[in-house]
Amino acid sequence: AGLIGGAARAVQLAQTGLSLLGKTPESVADAINSVSASGAAQLTQSNRYVTLESPLGQDVLLVNAAIVDEYVSQLSEIHLDLLSHQSDIDPESLVGQRVKLGLHPERAGLSEAMIVARPDTNTRYFDGYVASFARVGSSGKVTRYEMSVVPWFWFLTRSTDCRIFQNQTVQQILSTIFVELGFRDYQFDVRMTRKPIEYVVMYQESYYNFCARLMEQEGLFWTFRYEKDKHVLVVGDTNATFVEMPNQRSIAYHADSAASEHNGIARWDEAFEFRVGKIAFRDFNYNRPSSTLMYVEAPTSRLKNKNIGTTERYEYHSLYDTHDDGKRYARYAMEAEE
Repeated sequence: AGLIGGAARAVQLAQTGLSLLGKTPESVADAINSVSASGAAQLTQSNRYVTLESPLGQDVLLVNAAIVDEYVSQLSEIHLDLLSHQSDIDPESLVGQRVKLGLHPERAGLSEAMIVARPDTNTRYFDGYVASFARVGSSGKVTRYEMSVVPWFWFLTRSTDCRIFQNQTVQQILSTIFVELGFRDYQFDVRMTRKPIEYVVMYQESYYNFCARLMEQEGLFWTFRYEKDKHVLVVGDTNATFVEMPNQRSIAYHADSAASEHNGIARWDEAFEFRVGKIAFRDFNYNRPSSTLMYVEAPTSRLKNKNIGTTERYEYHSLYDTHDDGKRYARYAMEAEE
């Protein structure tokens, strides 16, 4: 599966280069070779729409194609197809290091002189760490490389442990883990009050899996806010956490024009799938053995499927000991379904 996914990503990068530049990566490399052979100046990022800052220096790696995938409650991914006049770049000089991708929409269609005179006020940055770097071919004096860039939260997938946390809120548990691992770029935008968790076990799992499932259990989502020199993990529980992109409250639609010189959406798709109709939780409190803590959450989905009511997700020992807690966890579960 990993090999298939990697091959698919390579094809997607090549297709992105084709749609953005009107050429394949190989033909772009040939064009660079012809420019170099003619005695023209070395290519530079100073007038490019997409730039990359890395420990190697300003103009060592030029972005040919970039795919940036952003999600809610899932790790973001940045995949880059790069060109360089250096054929022997050492991967160890980049893997694990911090890099920054810059998107400069105001540079589109401008000459280099106009770009110098006009500051980039709408530049969007994507900061992260190099997870992989590979040499994938060459053409003349130009070598192609591929790079994947990930947020700091990705490093938690590389550490596993067995631990017990007692009488702490989810924010306290997450803060403890993040600080212990050396990460401080996070923010809690949690509007609803949550009680301390009496007892929770992390058993032979990665810190990432533990943190992700804990946030899911407590009805929290997470995403990343990218700034010029850092990215921040933002944990929230309401739509108020999401903010408008600066200077881009709306975005234009350009049908079948992925190579447009202006920002816009070229394609928009929707997908629907059958979900669980209701959720039932049951638990037992030995302090009140005669009390029933059963709670069933009815669906609020707008799906008009007559069969949805026949499906039910039932869970016993759902880790709550009061009726109100059961209602809260059932609501979180149904929100996740919807």
